[in-house]
Amino acid sequence: MVRVITQETFDDVVKENIEEFDMSPEEALQDAGVDLDNIIKEVMNKVTESVSQKLSSLLESINNHSLEEDRLTQALNDLQLECDKDLAHKMLAGKMGCYGALLDVLERSDTNIHIADPVLGVLTSLMTGQPDLLDERGIGQMMRLLGAKQGAGLQAQVLGWARECCLKHEKNRQDLVKHGVVAQLKVLLEQDDVLSPVVRSVCALMRALVLDDDIRVVFGLAHEHARKLAEETLVTLINLTKKFKDKETMSELLMTLSALMVRSEFCQRFQEAGGLKFLMDVLAEFPESEVLRTWGLVNMGDIGTQEHHGNMGTWKSQECSSFLHLFVVYTSRPVFQRLTRQCLSLIKGLAGDDDVKARMGAAGIAPLIVLAMNNYKQSASLAAAASACMAAITLRSPANSKSLVEAGAAEAILETMKTHQNDVIVQKQCSWAIRNIVSRDRSLNNTFLSLGAEELLQEALKRHGSNCEYDIKSALRDLECEVELIERWTGKGGALN
Repeated sequence: MVRVITQETFDDVVKENIEEFDMSPEEALQDAGVDLDNIIKEVMNKVTESVSQKLSSLLESINNHSLEEDRLTQALNDLQLECDKDLAHKMLAGKMGCYGALLDVLERSDTNIHIADPVLGVLTSLMTGQPDLLDERGIGQMMRLLGAKQGAGLQAQVLGWARECCLKHEKNRQDLVKHGVVAQLKVLLEQDDVLSPVVRSVCALMRALVLDDDIRVVFGLAHEHARKLAEETLVTLINLTKKFKDKETMSELLMTLSALMVRSEFCQRFQEAGGLKFLMDVLAEFPESEVLRTWGLVNMGDIGTQEHHGNMGTWKSQECSSFLHLFVVYTSRPVFQRLTRQCLSLIKGLAGDDDVKARMGAAGIAPLIVLAMNNYKQSASLAAAASACMAAITLRSPANSKSLVEAGAAEAILETMKTHQNDVIVQKQCSWAIRNIVSRDRSLNNTFLSLGAEELLQEALKRHGSNCEYDIKSALRDLECEVELIERWTGKGGALN
């Protein structure tokens, strides 16, 4: 186990090594033999000013109530530069009382944006990586500033500070929710004049609130937070997709909607609120693409049943047509690769509800997922996302499985496995896609087997072994191939009573 020491102990040991053993500062550092992530290693460099003295000087300036605004702003900027250096500088600044001093300045500044803005910048830098500093007083300042109408820039700063305090810190997440942050976020989103920077910052904070990344906590409240956020803001988020068309904001909205799809009722509400229709509005913002010309999609302004003809066959689109059209636009342009992956993630989330999944399948989602996989076959992350999406929409759905195979899913999946032979995640997701597609319709087996699925799966099993053994063997079993299954527990033959 790596030893972690305090800054004071480190300074004493290095000083002793230099003075008593005639070591250079570099040799003294190497001789420490401890975890130095939280240690400022430059303090023994006699050429530079002591970091502690510099921080002390900055703190004196910040605590000087009569200091001119320009000089206070400069001191805050200098303090942020120190905190931006590394975690060790942040920890030393926190230990010296910078957090409390910054809150003092924030309270004194009231709503003076010229002071509050740099203070929030320093607080965000200071607490990035050490969110333990946040306390009731800090949360109170967050809520006060979020409720004050002081411009989008200041609101985005506060939201960014709150987000950093939520990362890897379950207590902070729970405390913020207890103090009413969910209701406050809803208020921000429902403002008539809300700007895109605020929307993006709110979305980022929402996703931080539903994380489960604090190893110090056995059971978090990520699901409960997602439920509260979805109940309060789901319809609002969908309405915002009709207002903001830039790809950065759309990306944040898609990621947030995906994170909130934790219950079947939310998938249903997404559909009822017009969540599938809003994507048609996004399509109108982009010119006709090569893929649209190839596929011949027409009458995109109509909602209802349409029949489309293209190089992947004929399919019908019904109520979900707007969602499908946007999907084609995004997959046809490399700049929207990230949005394509987020669309796939959202489809996967919506597929958690069997009714919504059936409606997406009937609308003709299958060819478009295959198209996305084929368009970005060189991207391992997108290939994995497309495979996971296929696995989700075909789970307990023979109709969707048939639609995917007819759209060329078998060829796309196996080609993806060949392209990313060394990527265990892609191999695992492709295996599950194959398994779910054929599990309830064994007539589809021959399509995969004739394309060499068994050989590819066996080769992946040899290459990756136990990392994806269960996944690959599940696919081989449902393809009715010969596979050696291990009985994990056989019992000892004793009586059950």
